[in-house]
Amino acid sequence: ACKLPRHQLLTTMSYGSIDGNSFGGRNPFGGPTRQGYQPVERREREKRGKKERERKEREVTERRERKGYREKRGKREKQDRAETERERRDRERKKEEEDKREKGEKNERQRGTIKRKKRKTGVRGREEKREERQIERKREETDRGERQR
Repeated sequence: ACKLPRHQLLTTMSYGSIDGNSFGGRNPFGGPTRQGYQPVERREREKRGKKERERKEREVTERRERKGYREKRGKREKQDRAETERERRDRERKKEEEDKREKGEKNERQRGTIKRKKRKTGVRGREEKREERQIERKREETDRGERQR
């Protein structure tokens, strides 16, 4: 039909003609025109669609983030307002009492009125005892062996 390279032919065929010569609905590769140009057009359309979709998604996510931020900020302000001065004072008083009590306990512990909990002999103590027993057993066995000789 014509001497254009295949890839050019396909793109131009989507307009139905090359150099103003229309093929009567048929393409030079045999088979109807639609098959000739569909792949290229579809690819182009998908590319365009993909970019559009990505742009839209980006916009939506940005908008959502901004909106979410605004809502959170509003909520925080409301909570601060709802939390009255009295509640704040109560919390501070409770904290002070707790601190005072802890301080008192610390002083008493230093004075020795409150006894510290005794530390239990830990794993180390047990292991040392076991080793001592084993050594003793070995000594007894060697003694027995010497006696038998």
